[in-house]
Amino acid sequence: MLFTHETKEFGTIHTQAMINSFIPFEVIMRETTEGGDALSDFEGYDPSMGASCQELTEVCDDIYDTLLLHALKTYPDKAIRGIKTK
Repeated sequence: MLFTHETKEFGTIHTQAMINSFIPFEVIMRETTEGGDALSDFEGYDPSMGASCQELTEVCDDIYDTLLLHALKTYPDKAIRGIKTK
């Protein structure tokens, strides 16, 4: 999915993000141009660690929450495959 956020410090940020299909609950993202061309490699985002500043952490948290909520609503059986139950 492509996301656009307006920030005070960095201006308009365009991000491509997706759920990592190999690691449950990991979201990977990279910065893109307005047209979606990659400006960086994909990096995993860990909300417990945050980003390099508070404003970017808020942007990344919003993307993370949006993707995981979408996955849980759309693919509930696949979205929780990484959770082990007794």
